Amino acid sequence: MRGLAAFDMDGTLLAKRTIDVLANELDFKQKLVQIDQASKGKYAYQISIEVARLLENVSASRVIDIFDQIEIRRGAQRLINFLKKEKFLTAIISDSYTFLIQRLAKKLQIDEIWGNIVEINEGRLTGKLITQPCWRNNDPRCKRHSVCKLHALESIINKYNVPMDKIIAFGDSSGDICMLKHAKVAIGVTPRNFTLTEYVDLIVEKDFVESWNSIIRLISKI
Repeated sequence: MRGLAAFDMDGTLLAKRTIDVLANELDFKQKLVQIDQASKGKYAYQISIEVARLLENVSASRVIDIFDQIEIRRGAQRLINFLKKEKFLTAIISDSYTFLIQRLAKKLQIDEIWGNIVEINEGRLTGKLITQPCWRNNDPRCKRHSVCKLHALESIINKYNVPMDKIIAFGDSSGDICMLKHAKVAIGVTPRNFTLTEYVDLIVEKDFVESWNSIIRLISKI
């Protein structure tokens, strides 16, 4: 195994954020905006809990139908195929829900997933997030995301004995910074957060096809 390629999902492998698409289709866009506006001073996991409540009593099959219609970023499958040919382990590490991440991973033939776990009872979401906390309590800078992407990254590389200097990471938001800054090669994909640009070696402005040659040059460093 040559290394690990870790991808965020929403806004990275997918062209849009899953929760934004669900909010539009299930008519809770205004409630999502209100949660965002009231988020100052809260830890990230607290916001994730509030967002999960918006999906209470929604059919899991309805969520899946909506999710499956979200556009995959152009060139994503080509990039995954290239990485696997080059002997990279591939992973999705996302704040989204595992029952959805699994679907994209299967479609793109990605090896590992890590995400939020939402409770489903008799085919409907209960609105409860049951992800176990895994952040570092002794780090005052920690944003306490419900999915600690650094913990996920470390768990995967420990499972497969991948050295830390053999990691490529792709992300688009502040929630990806811990993952990006610990990677040998960090690639920002249409970043939603200016701070993220301080931690990346390359910014993909549109899609993987348009930035293909630059991405391949960076991969060759691993």
